Amino acid sequence: SEYPQLSALTASILEAWPQHEAFIAKRFAEPTPAHMTLVEKLSDMICTLGEGQWSNLAADYRWTCEMLLEEELHFRRSGGYRYTTFAEAEALVYSDTPLMTRYINGLLVTQVLWANHTGALKFFIESFLGQSKPDYRLLEIGPGHGLFLYFAATQTAFGHLEAWDVSAASIASTRHALQRLGVEERL
Repeated sequence: SEYPQLSALTASILEAWPQHEAFIAKRFAEPTPAHMTLVEKLSDMICTLGEGQWSNLAADYRWTCEMLLEEELHFRRSGGYRYTTFAEAEALVYSDTPLMTRYINGLLVTQVLWANHTGALKFFIESFLGQSKPDYRLLEIGPGHGLFLYFAATQTAFGHLEAWDVSAASIASTRHALQRLGVEERL
C-alpha cells in the first residue's frame, strides 16, 4: 500500500469495529496527496505512540466515539451536561486515569480518522506555527495526546512552550508523546 501505517491503523479499526467501514471509506474518498502525506505521517506517529498496539488504540477509539455519542445524546435529551460543576467533572472524569487514558488514546486516533481534527492540526502547523514570530511563547491548555505540542516543539522559532492540564493522565500522555517522538524535555 502507498500508505502502510494508515492501512494498518484502519485495518485495526475495522477489526474492532466493522460497522465503521462506511465512515472510513467516506473519510478517505477524495484525498489530496498533501493531505494523505500528513495522514500517513500522523498514522506513523500514532503507531510510535501506541508502541504498535493497534488493537488497543482501535478499542479505545471505538470506546471514545461511543462515549461521545452517549454524552451528546444526554445533552440533547436533558439540555445540559452530565456534570454541572468542575468538582464533579474533576472527580468523575479528569481524575479517573483509566478513563482519561482511553479517551486520550481515542482522540489520538481521531487526528487521522476525523477530517475536522486532521484539518485543525494542519491549520495549527501551517497557519499558526508557520506564521509565528521568532521566540514565540505557547501555552497549551489540555495537551491530551501531545501532538500539537510536539509540532510546536519541532519548530525552530519557539522561545517557550508550556502545557497545563488538570488531568494527570493527560500530562503523562503528553510527556510520553514528547519522549517517544524524540523531543527533549525542556518544557
